[in-house]
Amino acid sequence: MGITATGLIRPFAILHWAGKDVTAELSRYVKSMTYTDVMESKQTGTDTLSLTLFNKDRRFCDAWYPTKGDTLKPGIGWLDEQGQRHEWLWGEFSIDEVAFKVGPDDVIVGANAKPPVTERGFIDNEQCLVQENVTFERVAQSWAKESGLSFIKAPGTPDFRFDRIEQRDESTPAFLTRLSEQTSVPMAIKGKNLVMGSFESDVIQIDTFNRSILTSLNLPDSDRSKYVAVEVEGYDQQSNKLFSYRAGDATATGDRVKRLRNIDNVKSMADARAYAESYLQNGEDGKQGAKGRMSVVNTMLTTAHLIEFLNLGKVPNRWKPTTVTTSISGRSWTASAQLSRAS
Repeated sequence: MGITATGLIRPFAILHWAGKDVTAELSRYVKSMTYTDVMESKQTGTDTLSLTLFNKDRRFCDAWYPTKGDTLKPGIGWLDEQGQRHEWLWGEFSIDEVAFKVGPDDVIVGANAKPPVTERGFIDNEQCLVQENVTFERVAQSWAKESGLSFIKAPGTPDFRFDRIEQRDESTPAFLTRLSEQTSVPMAIKGKNLVMGSFESDVIQIDTFNRSILTSLNLPDSDRSKYVAVEVEGYDQQSNKLFSYRAGDATATGDRVKRLRNIDNVKSMADARAYAESYLQNGEDGKQGAKGRMSVVNTMLTTAHLIEFLNLGKVPNRWKPTTVTTSISGRSWTASAQLSRAS
């Protein structure tokens, strides 16, 4: 992952539909295909797919009618100059929206990484539930199992124990989003997996002079939204004393320090440390709240990557994608990413 397709000859859409590889039959009917990969702090997101198909001969109104609940395993394939085939697959999605258009004659298929509706169990149902003496990981893991999802936790992701938590007339994704906001641990549903925490794979180096790859870039560097330390305060009921823990720059003062108080779940110095370090890494997307944006062509980019821009002088050059939208149409594919400043 994270490589650029060099020597690329026109790419094509890969489609596995309802368990069958239909790339040969349907690739030429793909007008456009867009994959959105999300891993945003303080959210429980879901990867999505949008597929627009040419339907002039009305084949998708009959023999190839897209049925809600059908599974799709899409991706991009291409041949290099030596004729070698390459593939980049995006995981499994279930169709949940279909729209037919005339003038132009297209069919638009929407899908997401959740299981089909008939298999989702408690994913979207609102419910009330109280749990005591439980960890965030255990809550997420139990819900994933009930909902037909596999559970994956990124290495180094902190866990948090709750004396008591209450799900209040809300869906479990909304409940997990609330816990994610409190702990600054990102979560997302990806290909029938519930992913907890941020994975980091390759570091991608992008030369900002190479406009054949990098087509646009916007990197903010504003002091208004920047902090270099996080301080969490708590109260020890047994000793009747206040305590605090700081993560980051110990010498920082004023608005360079993000202070968090009155967090119900902070009962000890260990709790304060976990919250402070998680917030410093992920909260409000790290030390720099403002978002960057970039667009590249023919590059396999995901939210698991870390980007290092070259030839930027003193401009901060390490950024983490939080949302990546990859689209194939015509003779190339593009990836547009929303970026957060990395440490």
